[in-house]
Amino acid sequence: MRSLSLEGSGSGSYGEGSESEVSVQRWIIVTAKLQALSPKYNSLMNHIRIHLPELFPSLNKVVFLDDDIVIQTDLLPLWDIDMDGKVNGAVETCRGEESCQRSSRLLGGTNISSTYYHWLDENLKSDLSLWQLGTLPPGLIAFHGHVQTIDPFWNMLGLGYQETTSFSDAESAAVVHFNGRAKPWLDSVSSSTSSLG
Repeated sequence: MRSLSLEGSGSGSYGEGSESEVSVQRWIIVTAKLQALSPKYNSLMNHIRIHLPELFPSLNKVVFLDDDIVIQTDLLPLWDIDMDGKVNGAVETCRGEESCQRSSRLLGGTNISSTYYHWLDENLKSDLSLWQLGTLPPGLIAFHGHVQTIDPFWNMLGLGYQETTSFSDAESAAVVHFNGRAKPWLDSVSSSTSSLG
């Protein structure tokens, strides 16, 4: 079993008690911050994409779509995308040089287990920002080097949490992805978000 250092993950006094009680309290604080522990990230449907080749071994290609999208055009051209031998095609979501460099320095190794634990150690020492996407970062580590970048036209992200998304940008995308909390089909969204759906 690998032990993880919790230094930098919330120092300070957590009350009276033994060192092990303080360690448990620190761990509770850290795990509370990890969105990856959310039920929405632990559901079978969130992990099903990884098991599609086992479930459907005779298929050569699968188009997997999240359940919080709106399809605005025919998706047939996705079948013609040259995957260049890669096993996964996805829109690149890395925003800005800093976040790209932060992730790429953790992906240099070929041993997925040690890379994962190095990544987790770095997160626990930092602000846990790499956990903000739930199970996606470990998936990206597992598929590192095996993902073909496809045009953002096929998956416009950011709807439901970015107020800067324009209606014309959303209208021109093949798929708009409401990956934020505000979904146009929910009663609790603003009129600007609901007009995008």
